[in-house]
Amino acid sequence: FTGHSLGGSLAALSAFETVLTGIRETNQVKVVTLAEPRTGNMVFAKNFDRHVKYSFRIINGIDVLAHLPPCHKDY
Repeated sequence: FTGHSLGGSLAALSAFETVLTGIRETNQVKVVTLAEPRTGNMVFAKNFDRHVKYSFRIINGIDVLAHLPPCHKDY
């Protein structure tokens, strides 16, 4: 699964759903996103990392969108 910006979030959500529903096993799913905003809160992130082992989120450190929503808002 790949995506850019909002498409990156959709790619991550699709990959997660693919594993959770048993369409593919964890070792068959890979995610690479570019400039993806934060997807979900900390609980979601931990579950995502547990189920999707191969995931890369490539961001530019000064890209404001990639740092939204802010962590202090439980994301």
